[in-house]
Amino acid sequence: MVTRIRHGATSASKSDEYLDLMRTVAIPDYRSTPDNKGAYALRRVVGDTAHLVDALIPLLANMQGLSGEWLDSIGEHGELVL
Repeated sequence: MVTRIRHGATSASKSDEYLDLMRTVAIPDYRSTPDNKGAYALRRVVGDTAHLVDALIPLLANMQGLSGEWLDSIGEHGELVL
C-alpha cells in the first residue's frame, strides 16, 4: 500500500471550521474511492497555529486507475483552505 498525506496549516481559530469541512466533504469522498483502505483527518494545535493532515490509503494496484478522476477530486478539496 501507498499512503498519500497532505499537510496544511491555518490559524487555530479557524481550525474547527476547516476540520469540519475535511470530515464532511473530503474524507467521505476519499472513502468512496474504489479499493480505498482508509482515509483520516487529523489536527494538532501548536500555539496560534493549527496543523491539519489528511491521509488516503489506496491499494497500490489501484494507483494507476486513480490517476485521473482521483487527482481531479483532490484538487477540488485543496480549495477548502481557509
